[in-house]
Amino acid sequence: VIAMAGHFAAIVKSPITAIILISEMTGSLNHLLSLAVVSLVALLVSDLLKTRPIYEALLDRMLQNNNSKLEGSYNKKTLVEVSVELGSTMDNHCIKDIQWPEGSLVVSILRGEKEIIPHGKTLLLAGDLVTVMTNERTAPNVLEEIGAKASCS
Repeated sequence: VIAMAGHFAAIVKSPITAIILISEMTGSLNHLLSLAVVSLVALLVSDLLKTRPIYEALLDRMLQNNNSKLEGSYNKKTLVEVSVELGSTMDNHCIKDIQWPEGSLVVSILRGEKEIIPHGKTLLLAGDLVTVMTNERTAPNVLEEIGAKASCS
């Protein structure tokens, strides 16, 4: 039991989680002090050996192997929430007068606690939270591509 706590604390770099998890698994608090000591010593040893937490290493390995899958797709849609700030290019402008990125659709506007289903003549106000549906490739650029031209007519 104590070895499990030490091993878990060393590879995950989370001694408190190791102590709690092993205590729950055993159903007893009899070994709590020894679990704490072993977990902290294991963490110190792993820090001295400059090991990385296992989940960070696995994430880096996954990102290196799957770079092409993470670039995004024109076929997959995602929702992006954009807040309308005071004095921004969207403040006091109609949806139809804003240059949205190609393939984007304004899905909803949250104004306070009220959700508005938008149409072209819906006026955006400072403080609104606009939900835009777009494809995965253009999602990071939605904020940069928005630019207003005129006010509502």
